[in-house]
Formats: sequence, structure tokens, C-alpha cells
Amino acid sequence: MIGFDALLNAEGIDPKVVKLVRHQTTKYGRERTPFWLSYTALPDFECYQRIQRRPVFKGEGVVASFVATPLNEALFIGLYRLKGLGRAPKGLIDPVTGKDAGGRLY
Repeated sequence: MIGFDALLNAEGIDPKVVKLVRHQTTKYGRERTPFWLSYTALPDFECYQRIQRRPVFKGEGVVASFVATPLNEALFIGLYRLKGLGRAPKGLIDPVTGKDAGGRLY
């Protein structure tokens, strides 16, 4: 068996700089879950992932992104390089909640 750290190392990524995140909300309906978006609208999933209530992605490094499946398993979506922390533009709609995310951490 090959571990996740070994995969990161094989790609030249230091596991110490990787933040693991698992998106799992289901409270906005079946078609507005991170899992559903990751399969049907990857850009919307990536937008959702960028919107933060607190500085989870603060600093530099890499995010290893996972989503909860309907069977509550973790599905690996991809690696994302952190490029800084700012604010979401006014009028940006969160693809999961359907609400304005303008001004949130982004």
C-alpha cells in the first residue's frame, strides 16, 4: 500500500506544508453539496472552497481537498496551492448556500 505522504513526496511536495480539508455539508439540499459540485461543476466547487468564515487557509502551502460522499467516505478532489488571503468580492454567490459571500475571507 502507498500512503498519501508518499504520493506527495513523489510529486516533490513536502507533506508538512499540506493542509487536509474535508468538505461535507448536506444542509442545503442534495444538489448543492460539495460532492455534487465536484462532479458536476468543478469551478463552482473551487469557488465554494475559497470562501471561508475563518482563516482556515491562512498562510502559504498546499490544500489537499476531499469531499464527503453520500456514503460518508472521503473522496480526494485535488491539490490546490495557497496564494494568499483576501476578501470575496461584493455580490459573489456561494455555490452551496446560494447566499452572498461578499466580504468573507477568500
